[in-house]
Amino acid sequence: MPIRPKIIYVEDDAADAELFERNLAKSGVSAEVLILDNATCMSYLRRIALEDQDLPDILIFDLKMPGDGGIGILRSVRELPEFDATPVVIFSGSMGPQEKAECLRIGASLCLEKPRLAKEWDQIMSSLSSFLAAR
Repeated sequence: MPIRPKIIYVEDDAADAELFERNLAKSGVSAEVLILDNATCMSYLRRIALEDQDLPDILIFDLKMPGDGGIGILRSVRELPEFDATPVVIFSGSMGPQEKAECLRIGASLCLEKPRLAKEWDQIMSSLSSFLAAR
């Protein structure tokens, strides 16, 4: 039985997290998805890095969250060597060119706008599927 890839999605909006999971399932991508909030994600990621087990195949961070947003979390993750090779996708409902450039400079693999239409969701899921297939 093939191992299902693991996605960790850090999101402060439960509706956005549910929409992501629904569209992932609809796209046919079979993956384990763990939704974390920005307040608890770094303690969880540090713990699994120390235990060197169950590391995700891809990390997805919402850009704009209260407190430590996606850029701050990205900086912290890139300080953990266990996640050096883990693709990080920054996902946002609104992202300016400076924010996108900053994310890519820090180490994001991809920056994507949150889709509004079904066709856009298909494109997002295709991009994520490509990342997962390469792992």
